[in-house]
Amino acid sequence: MSPEAWTAQARETTRNTLGRALAEKATDEFCRRFAAELSPPGGSAVGAEALAAPPLIERQEAVIEVRTGASADESAEPGPAGFGAEALEGVTAALEGLGERQVRTIEHALASAGRQAAIQAERDRFYREAGTVRDAVERGSATLAEGSEERFPRVGIAAAPVQACWLNGTIRADTHVSVLGDIAEHRAVERIDVARQIVRDSADVTIRSAATLRQSTGLSGKGVLIAVIDSEVQLDHPALDGRIVHRRNYTREPFGTPDGHGTAVAGLIGAASPGFEGMAPGAQIYNYKVLATQSALGSTDFEGALALQHALEDGVRVANCSWGSGPAGDGTGREARACDTAWRLGMVVVKSAGNAGPGPGTLTTPADAEGVLVVGATGADGKTMPDYSSRGPTANGRPRPHVVAPGGEFGAEFDGIQLGGGTGVMHDEVGTSFAAPHVTGMIALLIEREPRLAPDEIRDRVIATCKPLANLDANSQGAGLVEPASL
Repeated sequence: MSPEAWTAQARETTRNTLGRALAEKATDEFCRRFAAELSPPGGSAVGAEALAAPPLIERQEAVIEVRTGASADESAEPGPAGFGAEALEGVTAALEGLGERQVRTIEHALASAGRQAAIQAERDRFYREAGTVRDAVERGSATLAEGSEERFPRVGIAAAPVQACWLNGTIRADTHVSVLGDIAEHRAVERIDVARQIVRDSADVTIRSAATLRQSTGLSGKGVLIAVIDSEVQLDHPALDGRIVHRRNYTREPFGTPDGHGTAVAGLIGAASPGFEGMAPGAQIYNYKVLATQSALGSTDFEGALALQHALEDGVRVANCSWGSGPAGDGTGREARACDTAWRLGMVVVKSAGNAGPGPGTLTTPADAEGVLVVGATGADGKTMPDYSSRGPTANGRPRPHVVAPGGEFGAEFDGIQLGGGTGVMHDEVGTSFAAPHVTGMIALLIEREPRLAPDEIRDRVIATCKPLANLDANSQGAGLVEPASL
């Protein structure tokens, strides 16, 4: 049976078993996964008599995408809560005469108050408008058979069978298939899909340029909260100097299983050691665990969006996402919507371009979002672009990446921190995964200096520092190699 014929049969099976509404709103992947439980592809067809009987499976895991009304003013940048233009002018005047450090502290507090007020308003609106859908899913999920929760075991924050993500308007449900059939009839439900696995996008010129900036300004990233949404960062690594917090875990692997990927990413951002110093050695890092040492235990795109949401709620200013969950789309997918909302509410999302190059259109999602800063990779010398670095454009024609930074080349030395406590050459560690944290740390320095900057302004400032590489177009390198000393 051809893939097309199998998909058509799977959708018909879904319609006959769970109803027309679900078949109309379900994605091809949902239908194929559901039908495969009843009849494997290429196997005997499911007859009409069987389709009229109760389904052979009790449960299906799904991501329900919910449509809610637009927020009051999606174009408005979050500002200090309760402050109009005249009040802000008064606050600015009151700051005159204070020391630079005191002014920065007050500006950080004002910016944080504005962001948190906007976040709370957006979150509450979702729960008001989508509450009936979530409640119906939870009622159905409460009747799961005893012990069936072991089918999709989770630990930590993602353990519940029903999880809502207001950031992109989705609900993940591990529930009776009949509940999904009923929910599909709700007018607020737009689409029913399945979650997609997250995979990693796995002392150079940019590090040296950042050191020059720090020496001339005294900046270190102090007071700036960064999210490393990745695998587990080694909590007691001496180069990270007690500045790592294991914030939340979304995988099926418990905390206490550190990984070299997340540790290296955190080191490029914020290591402070005689052996190696990262971009922003004074920054605080929250670690949100979405990747596991065994890939099968890692999380999905839904939990990736939850991690972004929780980082935003935690007051994070810039989030590093060195992973993807499949090919980039046209900017309308749920991962892209999560980034767009987080960006609008004041959090910069730095996304690795992906490691599927050198062909065009090889970016990984959510590099297609508008609310991201996408980073491609150069070699450690910052002069050449390795073939692995993914290229744009997106499916809707957006040029990507925005910038490039060192990601390393196979067979070439690339300095960083190592799992176990050491520093030095990271053998066989290359990828846009390691280009992105250079830019994340650079942004932390900028935010420390100018805490009121909005994400669009920050992205523009970063792009303005770039130096184009020879013989590469915009969909390979964007504006070129970032140069932190030019901030």
